[in-house]
Amino acid sequence: MEKFYQEEGILKNIYITETHVMASDEDYGSVGTFLSKVNQEKKGLLDTIHKYEYSQIERVNVIRENNVIQIYFNENGKTELSAFIFAEQKDFEDVLNFILSKCPKLRHTIEHVKTKSAIVKPVLYTFSAAALTVALVLIANDIEAGETVRVSGSKRGLKTIFLGIAETLGVWGCLVLGIVVTCGFVYYTYKTYQDSEFEREVYL
Repeated sequence: MEKFYQEEGILKNIYITETHVMASDEDYGSVGTFLSKVNQEKKGLLDTIHKYEYSQIERVNVIRENNVIQIYFNENGKTELSAFIFAEQKDFEDVLNFILSKCPKLRHTIEHVKTKSAIVKPVLYTFSAAALTVALVLIANDIEAGETVRVSGSKRGLKTIFLGIAETLGVWGCLVLGIVVTCGFVYYTYKTYQDSEFEREVYL
């Protein structure tokens, strides 16, 4: 197999040969121009250009529904990643099957993966709840100490609500309320992370 692909993904030029996989993040328009860029000794600082042999491939992730092939390869003792996104399913299947035929040591498996990005918002909610707990306890402490708590500024409405809660519950009541709410968000974060699990097709 020897074929040159021009795609719209991150890596826009992909060249598959009998000996190498090559790719770049620029569309050079033709195989000749592409190869001149790939093979030149000095590359541009911002250029992303990959060239590796099949023996360098350590792992292949497959996302069939999006025609994506993620290839992890070893280069100078460091693991690098090249991600191919194909517009046509046939191109995706052809390239995947060819690469796997060149890497007989790789074995198919299914990984169960949890998505850390799914907990970004719950974690932020948790930190916000903890911060608001501290603020509420400090207000309650000032009230119990006989100090005057002034309500002013752009968040006057929220501060008025906090002042009312602090006056009603006191320091310990505010602390208990804050711990309950914060723990609730901690549990929500944990559940969100657990529920984010999905299956990933991998060749290792």
